[in-house]
Amino acid sequence: MRRPRDTLTGRLVLLGVLTALVSVLAVGVVGVGLVRSSAQSQAQQSLADEADLIARLLSRVTIDTDQLAAAVAELERRDVSAYVLGPADTVPETLPLDVLAQGVESGSAGGANADPPTFVEVRRLAPQQVLVLETPVGTAINTYAGPVLA
Repeated sequence: MRRPRDTLTGRLVLLGVLTALVSVLAVGVVGVGLVRSSAQSQAQQSLADEADLIARLLSRVTIDTDQLAAAVAELERRDVSAYVLGPADTVPETLPLDVLAQGVESGSAGGANADPPTFVEVRRLAPQQVLVLETPVGTAINTYAGPVLA
C-alpha cells in the first residue's frame, strides 16, 4: 500500500499545507512587529499630548485645580511620573539624565533604545522651570499593544 506522501497528489497537498503554515507564521511575526511599532508611536504621542495639557494648565494665571488633579490622576493610573523641576531641585534618581538632557528645553526623548527604556517629555514652564513626564517604555507600549496582542 502506498503512503499519501509517496504520490504526487500527496506531495502537493503536503507542500501546500507547509506553505500555508510558513505564510501564517511570517504574517504573525510581521504583524506583531507592526503592532509594537505603532503602539510605541502612540505611546510617545500620548505622553507628548499629556505634557502639553499639563504645561498649559500650569501656565495659566489661575490654575484649575480640579482639571490638574484629574490629569495627574490619569497619569498615575498609567504609571507616568510627573516632575516640575527648577534650577535648585535635584533630579529624581528614576529619571535617566542622558535622556532628560536630550529634551531639556521642550520635546520628546528616550524610547526603546534608551537606558533604561523610557519615554520622556519635557516642557518649559518658565525660564528656570520645566515639566518632565516619564514612563517606562514597556508599560506605555502594553497600554496600546496589550489589547491587540492578548
